[in-house]
Amino acid sequence: MIEYSTHFQVITGAFPHVGAQLKSAWGKADFIQVIDNLQQDKREMHRAGFSADIFFALQKLESEHDAEFPQYARKSGIWGFTV
Repeated sequence: MIEYSTHFQVITGAFPHVGAQLKSAWGKADFIQVIDNLQQDKREMHRAGFSADIFFALQKLESEHDAEFPQYARKSGIWGFTV
């Protein structure tokens, strides 16, 4: 369960609304899309971005999701390279 992940706890502690998005997508095919949307903001407003600890926690959480739900793991890298 995502609630037991220390990486999730770091993220949701700093950004509860992000934690809620991640929790609702956990174990589903669209989890990768949620991660991508968080890491590549396409909104028109200026944002500072996540701190390094949150960014790395997102990456680690994706790895945890891949391990638990390999059927939903990313088929190609974020830049389109086959993994």
